[in-house]
Amino acid sequence: MTSFGPGPSNPMKPKPESRGLKGTAAHGISKNVWPAPTPSWPLCVFIVIFLTLTFLCLNYQRRRSNFPPAGAGPSLLVTDLAGRHVAIPPAIDSVATFGSTPILNSLLEILGQGHKIRNQPNLVHDLSGPWRMHKIFAPQLVSAPVLRDRNHELILETILTADPALSITMTPSYLEALERLGLPVIWVDWSTAERMLETVVFLGEVFNQKDRAEAYVSYYHGRLKLACGLTANLKESDKKGVVYAFPRPWLVPEEPTEKLLSSAGARSLTADFSKKGLWFYGPEDLLGWNPETIFYTDEAHAAALKGDRRLGALRAIKNDAFIKIPTVGHMWSGHTVEAPLVALWLVHRLYPKLYPRQELAAETIYFYQTFFDYSMSPALADEIIDGGW
Repeated sequence: MTSFGPGPSNPMKPKPESRGLKGTAAHGISKNVWPAPTPSWPLCVFIVIFLTLTFLCLNYQRRRSNFPPAGAGPSLLVTDLAGRHVAIPPAIDSVATFGSTPILNSLLEILGQGHKIRNQPNLVHDLSGPWRMHKIFAPQLVSAPVLRDRNHELILETILTADPALSITMTPSYLEALERLGLPVIWVDWSTAERMLETVVFLGEVFNQKDRAEAYVSYYHGRLKLACGLTANLKESDKKGVVYAFPRPWLVPEEPTEKLLSSAGARSLTADFSKKGLWFYGPEDLLGWNPETIFYTDEAHAAALKGDRRLGALRAIKNDAFIKIPTVGHMWSGHTVEAPLVALWLVHRLYPKLYPRQELAAETIYFYQTFFDYSMSPALADEIIDGGW
């Protein structure tokens, strides 16, 4: 065994000379002298590092699986929208949402679970700007920890510290990263209207809110059926040709939005592009379509279209037929839980005689009271309808 310090005194050995180093002693340590003590701090540092790494490795092994360790208490096994089997706590008291947080947060809010969200979206989605209604729907978001940076990268250390009971995402890279952390994470899908409704039903089961989820699905189908009925007698020649510039010019809206436009009796000029999987169009397309109405989400986008000299001949520009898309839970399109309300809003904005403003305002107030537990004032409902919110 290697000694890291002076050994015990040996009374059988002669004591070293105390008069200084002479003779052979002057050229080295006398064989009668014990070696100088070796500092013990390297061993201490080694032990600390070894124990720390061991703890981290064991902790990582404990957390890396989506299935809790034996003895961790009861859990529920669910199958998410990606077909993954995930063990989740039977009672979920905290949730982190990763991806398009306004969409994901709205999903929880319509199920009465918004108070459980534990991440602040401010670095990506400004709660003082277009997304300010979420401060009302889920006030704790203002002081919640930030789990993504401005580059949309996950802040892993903060996520581990927050330790949410459940994470929800629809972004592949986030799913992989959260799985590696060992956090219970479920995948939801918003790619089509049908998958959106499946997601609502699935989360209703996860949070034990089946009745509320079923009520929303029923509302969705009912309001789209109403929109179709209101516009059923429109002649094809009377249907307005529209471009839904969402979320910015030149980007073709996806299937859920195209479905709403069709339900509302609009002649979507981007519909064929969506079917072909082409997601962008150009000025030459707009000139060929010559839309009567252009929907937009940002004043800068509308100004860019109006200021483009190539597009000056468009009917929408000549008649200033630009309609701003509201943003409440999310930008009003097919990719929001507000989609059934959006269908009726489209009918009103395109054909106001078919669905008067008074009816739409009452429907708007009803929707947010029923699904967001929020009592909206008539003045705010009017402002939202005009896209001014």
